[in-house]
Amino acid sequence: LEENVRLQQFYLKQSDFRKLMQLDDNFHAILFEVAQKPQVYRLLQDITIHFDRVRWMALESVKELKIVQDHEQILEALRTRDAGQAEALMQKHLSRYKFDATAIREKFPQYFH
Repeated sequence: LEENVRLQQFYLKQSDFRKLMQLDDNFHAILFEVAQKPQVYRLLQDITIHFDRVRWMALESVKELKIVQDHEQILEALRTRDAGQAEALMQKHLSRYKFDATAIREKFPQYFH
């Protein structure tokens, strides 16, 4: 997870969103693996196409992306074994699209009627 987050920081600075998206997916896959729930991750992969579309739109439209910062905070909560904080941070992270909705709608109005 630490290596993944370091690479995310690098590719965010490079604005390499394709690589950032791959690393984001990998970060989540690692978390499911650590939680011994890889089958749940595989099931989610089959139904997240629309969520992935919103993630791409956020990468293209949000000026201050917070996903890497979210991952850093989640990693720190895991390091300190603060389950409550980790859960709260995951809920915030998985709801990030709500915070980014205005910027996404402005950049891609054709998807929202």
